Amino acid sequence: MTNYNFDDQSSTTLKSPIAVKAGDTIRVECSFDPTLRQKISQLKGLAPRYVTWGEGSSDEMCLGVIAATKS
Repeated sequence: MTNYNFDDQSSTTLKSPIAVKAGDTIRVECSFDPTLRQKISQLKGLAPRYVTWGEGSSDEMCLGVIAATKS
């Protein structure tokens, strides 16, 4: 998987479909580097805070969307 690109938030279609059966687990894992906050001038001076999901640049934006078809 390539690194996330903030400026390209389009969906990605898998090259090969993955068969999923009832009972299978699908997991989305995300990580972030909190030191990057110091590189964004608007966020540099803000005090540390508990981060929750949101749509702002200072929020956590990890989101997984799955589209499926039945064969």
